[in-house]
Amino acid sequence: MKKVVSGLFLVIVFIAAAVFGVIHFFPEKVVEVCANSERGKAGLRFKSIAVGELTYAYLEGGTGEPLVLVHGFGANKDNWTRVAEYLAPHFKVIALDLAGYGESTINFDLDYTITAQADRLHEFVDALDLKSFHLGGSSMGGAISGTYGSKHQDRVLSLWLIAPGNVLSSEESELGLLLKEGKNPLITQNAEEYKSLIAFVFEKTPHIPSPILGVFMREAFANKALNDKVFAEIVKEKLSLEDLLAGLAIPTLVLWGDHDRVLHVSGAGILCKAMVNASCVIMKNTGHLPMIERPEEAARSFLRFHHF
Repeated sequence: MKKVVSGLFLVIVFIAAAVFGVIHFFPEKVVEVCANSERGKAGLRFKSIAVGELTYAYLEGGTGEPLVLVHGFGANKDNWTRVAEYLAPHFKVIALDLAGYGESTINFDLDYTITAQADRLHEFVDALDLKSFHLGGSSMGGAISGTYGSKHQDRVLSLWLIAPGNVLSSEESELGLLLKEGKNPLITQNAEEYKSLIAFVFEKTPHIPSPILGVFMREAFANKALNDKVFAEIVKEKLSLEDLLAGLAIPTLVLWGDHDRVLHVSGAGILCKAMVNASCVIMKNTGHLPMIERPEEAARSFLRFHHF
């Protein structure tokens, strides 16, 4: 019996050592495997499409009416994989990498304003031949989605705005105060700043093994120059989402975390007051990215909105 227990112990130690070795020496591969695993769990498949001179990478899966999902600043299509698991039984989910992000074309010379990205989104959905669809976006992606809805009301069946950017009349957020001090926690250039960013966008900071965290850091640092440009262009544009959406009748769910430090939760009430057919849901104990931090609860809110 002792030999059996000893043998099992050695097997467990060997497996643990092997897993540690893979994570430590091949973190990029581990990130890829984990991403593919989450995509598979949600029933999403990787696809790409050429639109003019740009190539868009996107994830697609599920059944039902199309639901196009737009990520935020410094993010990518995989921000939606966790929430897509709950949405895919009811919608055909399409989560794209915007131009300049993820695996889509990255061109430093493009215009990255909210308006320009909304126009490119129109080209993307046209290329997919989507005549009508639901549209959701997080943060910057929420501002892009709202802008698109204001320009193409006949195409959008509903809007899902998750802590959208550019609600200019909202109360000052912690990010806003830091920007006035010349600090931008959303753009990082060292490990300490990146770890602070993770804590800044989540209410409950997720545990990320150091080697995998290193992969995310290297990607962020490599994109710093482009992120600086994008952020500056968005600020300079001064687009007011509440003005664009004033009187808009598209059925809209505005979802916000009550502990959002990036964009003040007061923006939710402003948008719901400005729009004709909007509902607000404030998620408790949640930060800036509800669809990642509390994916099932975020999905349930959207599904209830659509009476599923």
